[in-house]
This record gives sequence, C-alpha cells and structure tokens, in this order.
Amino acid sequence: METVIDRNNLPPDIDESQIFTAEEFSMLLPDINLAEEIEKFKEYPDFPREIDVNIFEIYVNEKYSLRWVDGVIDFQIYLPEGFIPESSTMYINEELAYIFLNEKGETLFSRINNSDYHSSMERKNEIARRRLAQEL
Repeated sequence: METVIDRNNLPPDIDESQIFTAEEFSMLLPDINLAEEIEKFKEYPDFPREIDVNIFEIYVNEKYSLRWVDGVIDFQIYLPEGFIPESSTMYINEELAYIFLNEKGETLFSRINNSDYHSSMERKNEIARRRLAQEL
C-alpha cells in the first residue's frame, strides 16, 4: 500500500508548499480557463496513434498539478487522500489533449481517441530510470 504524503510525513525532496488541503486547494486561482482552452484547440486534429510525448501536464480543477518531462516528474502537488476533483485536464506536448468532468462522469474534450501516448511515456520512463541508475 502506498504511503499518503501529507505535512506530517514529508519526504526530503518534497516542499511543504506542494501539499494542499482540499480547502487550501479550492482557494487557489485557476491557471487555465477550460472554455478558452477548448476554443483555442477545438480545430486541432486528434493526436496520431504513434506520438512522441515529451511533456505531459495535468491540471486539476484548472490548477497546474503535475508536469512530466521525458520520463521525469519535475513538478507535482499533493492533495488529500480521497480528494475528487471537479475536472481533470491533460496536455501533451503543451497542447490540450483531454478534459474529464468527474462529477458528471463525462469526457468534455478529447484529442486522444486513437492515440497510444502511454507507450511513448513508458519508453521515456524506462530511459529515465536507466539514466538515474547509472548516476547512482
């Protein structure tokens, strides 16, 4: 079972400013506006099946929450166990890829219908793991 990270058990590589209670998180200003993002990307075609993912970003409730670059997470926030966001938004290579509305259980926007972005990310995760093992 995975350990829940909170202010009482912070690993040395996690700053307290990355940890939020649900109330603190709800008070943060949004970093994106879903309607504006949909308008900006609505004419873009779906991502191709074979895509080279270099940057993967997630916004929770329109707030910047995670950034993965070539197999390494370089930014991440931590929310309380059991926290259910209103929306989850995903960007691939800095382009809007997917918006899911959790309360309604529906996909609001998707450009990943035929894409296999997971395979690209797994390859880069493995490369990053090998690089880290060589550095140790």
